[in-house]
Amino acid sequence: MTYFLLGICAFTVSVQNILKQKFNKRCDGGTYLFSAMVSLFAMIVFLVTGKEWFYSAKLLLPSAGFAISYAVATGAAMLAIYYGSLAKTSLIISCSLLLPSFYGILFLDESVSITLIIGIILLVVSLVMVNYEKDASDKKVSIKWIIFVTLAFIGNGMCSIVQKAKTQYFGKDGDNLFMIVALAMVVVILVVMALLSKSERPIMGKVVRCGWWLALLCGVANGLTNFFVIYLNNRNFPASVMFPVISGGSVVIVFLYSLIFNKEKFSVRQIIGFAVGVASIVLLNL
Repeated sequence: MTYFLLGICAFTVSVQNILKQKFNKRCDGGTYLFSAMVSLFAMIVFLVTGKEWFYSAKLLLPSAGFAISYAVATGAAMLAIYYGSLAKTSLIISCSLLLPSFYGILFLDESVSITLIIGIILLVVSLVMVNYEKDASDKKVSIKWIIFVTLAFIGNGMCSIVQKAKTQYFGKDGDNLFMIVALAMVVVILVVMALLSKSERPIMGKVVRCGWWLALLCGVANGLTNFFVIYLNNRNFPASVMFPVISGGSVVIVFLYSLIFNKEKFSVRQIIGFAVGVASIVLLNL
């Protein structure tokens, strides 16, 4: 069951990436508002699936930590893409799920095996080989890009670390409302960012019209991902294994989707990278 849920998480992460790609093709701009709608629908998932409605004031800290991490990751990623390369930015952010893995090793005393080390190394190699492409209009590395891509990397990784730390320090009580409060904060933060954005404010109506159903599907996938990650956290599944498997699994699924449904052609390097990704998943599960 545990590995079945890991597979579900890898699938729902892949679905989110595919739907975000579709939104970018349908609507030029509107990142903040679209992300706010995704967060709103993800929050509804927890409202619908919630069975326990316990909450404590002490949970405001992890709720706020998750909300800030998510908002920083979203906003900084947009600015990093603006000031630098889309390919390089996407690649670096995709590696951020290694942060909760290192958190598990360093702070939760999770065991480190040779297969885990080799699996993580192969996963990074796979991400580079599959995702890295030189943009036709590749921009030079700037200080602003370095700052924003670093913030996006840290913010994205911190979302998962906060979820793991919440279970570690506060137990599994209040998981449902912890996420509802956190996602509500995210919605407010991103809507304010959209309203303050000069480029986004005029197109908010268009973003809602052309992207609401994509946001609905993406939000459900996001909510299910977070739901199952919390479920696995509560059963003390090692973070050092869980997040690399989810990341590597999503790479495999997106690759197959692009090959079968989008009829994309891949280079020899990317095909080898896909095979390396499969090998990394096998090693991470040994």
